[in-house]
Amino acid sequence: MKSVEAPATPDFTVWQRKNEMLWDVYNNKEIARIPHKAEYDVWTSRLTRDQIQSIKAEILRRIDGDEIATAGWIPGSDWSRTPFHPIYETVT
Repeated sequence: MKSVEAPATPDFTVWQRKNEMLWDVYNNKEIARIPHKAEYDVWTSRLTRDQIQSIKAEILRRIDGDEIATAGWIPGSDWSRTPFHPIYETVT
């Protein structure tokens, strides 16, 4: 598996890697915007740059490859000791 790093600066836009996209399987179309962007902006403003980079790098690591990545299963029921824990502590 290849190593994937988050961008050097916080980027609060929809991530795009060449030839990849998020897809809405119910409506059969590409997801090209952040739903509830105002809330997303508030929540991400409470995280540090390093926390955001770590979260993005972990997401990219998990979806890189041939397996289907279901967002509802990431990170699972226990967020402790994961890059996602700051979301639970800081944002909620």
